[in-house]
Amino acid sequence: MGANLLLVEDAPQDLELTVDALRRAGVEPVLRRGETEASFRSALTEQRPDAILADWTLPQFSGTRALAIARQEAPEVPFLFVSGTISEAAALEGLRNGAVDYVFKHQLEKLGSAVLRAIQEGRERLALADSEERYRLLFEMAKDGILILEADSGCITQANPFIQELLGCQPQDLIGKQLWEISSLLDKDRVISLFTRLQETGYVRYEDIPLLAEDGSLKDVEFASNVYHVGRRQVIQCNIRDISARRAAERQMQTYQQETLCSLQDMVAAFVSLSETRDSYTAGHQARVADLARAMAVEMGLDQHQVEGIRISALVHDIGKFSIPIEILIKPTALKQQEIELLRTHVQAGATCCCRFTSTGRWPRACSIATNASMAAATPRA
Repeated sequence: MGANLLLVEDAPQDLELTVDALRRAGVEPVLRRGETEASFRSALTEQRPDAILADWTLPQFSGTRALAIARQEAPEVPFLFVSGTISEAAALEGLRNGAVDYVFKHQLEKLGSAVLRAIQEGRERLALADSEERYRLLFEMAKDGILILEADSGCITQANPFIQELLGCQPQDLIGKQLWEISSLLDKDRVISLFTRLQETGYVRYEDIPLLAEDGSLKDVEFASNVYHVGRRQVIQCNIRDISARRAAERQMQTYQQETLCSLQDMVAAFVSLSETRDSYTAGHQARVADLARAMAVEMGLDQHQVEGIRISALVHDIGKFSIPIEILIKPTALKQQEIELLRTHVQAGATCCCRFTSTGRWPRACSIATNASMAAATPRA
């Protein structure tokens, strides 16, 4: 294993012994030395080492001074004393001041394992600190309200800054309160019920609890909460997201769809009326086909929108008859063979018209169902 080490050491022989001890332990050191405070500071600034090994005393410097500088300038770098003059009491004092270990020079066989352990623990601390910093930034910068609760009691222990924008209260004002004590949450019983389910299942998500905004208006919010462990303690993280804009867009879309459907229904009704005016013989036929097509769609288990689409399609399934001369449609006597052949072309004319409304050019499913219903509802012409 390679290791970038900064040594506070002035004796060349001790330096060689240190290198030999490290190599025997499987550590291939890349060394830089700092024999004075200036050279130590310079080496520390140029490149962060994996670890610092310091003698206790030097002619122009000391290990204790190096430790103080390192704790101030590079507290994440593990610091070890390697000395032949340090006492047990002084070594313990060094540990209290921030050193992670010490090794006597007459016991250098312990140095390799001590350095490896210090570097590994240092990297783990850095990884943990980095993870905690990322979580802190996510927590503080999130555009969702985030509450951290005690899993057993529901008491709030942390609240992120966005809570103020969402609820209109300072985050610190929520600390110590139970979730259902937040005045902005109107349905307290519902919140308590969901908290109980959260304790049982470990996760809940819901969108049906109104939130009273500071200005008195109601907000649509989404709650997503889960239980996890922090050490041996269970906590709950509750994310609260404002979905008012999304819900408003959904309501607007529903209104638009309803208005469009009403317009379509009016248009289809006008078409049916016009069609029956041209062909009074089949009056009521479109309605019977629509009823049968709707029943077939329901039996097939289609959803409400599909069923309504099929019903409307069935009402206009004979749209191709507008290509047939009215004289043939209302002829009171039996049709000639040539006229029958012409009448039959209304099916293809209707299919061509329907295919214009599909990207595939295939006969739409709704029209297929309507055709089957039309065959069932047809009344033979005498």
